[in-house]
Amino acid sequence: RPDSFGIDSLFISNSGIIFPSCRFEATGYHGHETLASDFLACPLTKLLSAINLECLKHLTYEYFIMSSAKSNAENSKRKLHHADLTGADLKEADLSSGVLIDACLKDADLSFADLCEADVSSANFEGAQLHRTLLYRTRGPKANFVRAVLTQANLVEANLKSTDFSHANLKESNIEGADLKNAQMKGADLSDTLMTGVFLSHANLSDANFTNSELIAADLTDSDLSRANFENAYMNHADLSGANLKLAINLTQEQIETTFIDRGTIFPDTLSIVWVSDTEYEFK
Repeated sequence: RPDSFGIDSLFISNSGIIFPSCRFEATGYHGHETLASDFLACPLTKLLSAINLECLKHLTYEYFIMSSAKSNAENSKRKLHHADLTGADLKEADLSSGVLIDACLKDADLSFADLCEADVSSANFEGAQLHRTLLYRTRGPKANFVRAVLTQANLVEANLKSTDFSHANLKESNIEGADLKNAQMKGADLSDTLMTGVFLSHANLSDANFTNSELIAADLTDSDLSRANFENAYMNHADLSGANLKLAINLTQEQIETTFIDRGTIFPDTLSIVWVSDTEYEFK
């Protein structure tokens, strides 16, 4: 019965039906608080002919929150400072040029979302899903992507200095030209990635997986690459000056010969270098 839902009015939006401040007696769920100015208010009696109220008993509070999260975020994308979007469903959301400084998107799903040229400085994406997400020229210094999934993501020319990607999955992503100076990428999966011209000086890349990745002209000066896996990595013209490669695995003489190194470069015991001049060296 209509009165069993305790609903006086409905708000209709592009993302679905929003029930403001109401209680579903049949389900025990509460409606979603929203601003009437954002929606078209419709008396319940005008909708009875179009809505099967018995079906409403099967709708949950979580559905209404999730259906509106994406549209609300898109409509407010320039005002998401400190926003709490923990666990939000933001798949395919258009947040390009948005301002998400210090926002919390922990465990959120941003798969296929557009964050091109957005400002996510110091934002928290820990454990978030960012499969095939667009982060082209995104600004995100000091953001947190710990254990985030960024498979096949586009981070081309992104500014991600001092960002934490520890144990993140960036397999098959494109990071060409990105600024990742001082980044924390311990244990990150960077296999099959495109990293031409990436800036990773002073980064922590210990235990990272570079299998089949392209590190052409990558700046890895003074970075920590200890225990990293370089199996089949293409490193032509990469700069390893001052880098720590101690205990790195699957690193070959042929790979090193295509890179730039100096006396400060630390090699694994499997590769022994003898310097014959300030600029020339030989393998033992």
